[in-house]
Amino acid sequence: YSMDTNTRSPSSKNQPLKYKIIPKKTSKNNNNENMNEINVDPKVEFIEKEIVETEETYYRGLNTLLNELIIPLFDNGFINQKYFQQCTSNLPALLEFHDKFLTQLVDAYEYKYGKNGDHKE
Repeated sequence: YSMDTNTRSPSSKNQPLKYKIIPKKTSKNNNNENMNEINVDPKVEFIEKEIVETEETYYRGLNTLLNELIIPLFDNGFINQKYFQQCTSNLPALLEFHDKFLTQLVDAYEYKYGKNGDHKE
């Protein structure tokens, strides 16, 4: 991929640059097959894998917090049930969102790089 940094207008002095991602096209052979195959930059793959792994760690942490710490405190009577909503707040919604988000990240990564990080061809 290459980045086109010329997309910032002259009137946007203090705004961050906006980048357009432009795929590089390559060909494995001369008969125009695989013309749309995109080169995989190892740095980009590493960063994308880090994002997936970080999201997985975050999801597991949220899951542990809610299901192994907070809910058992209420279930075992250590905290009165009347405080359940205050203590859990939006954790169930966050957990649900990050579950779906992680699934999408993993699916996208596996689609791009293969199930075990092997490059798709």
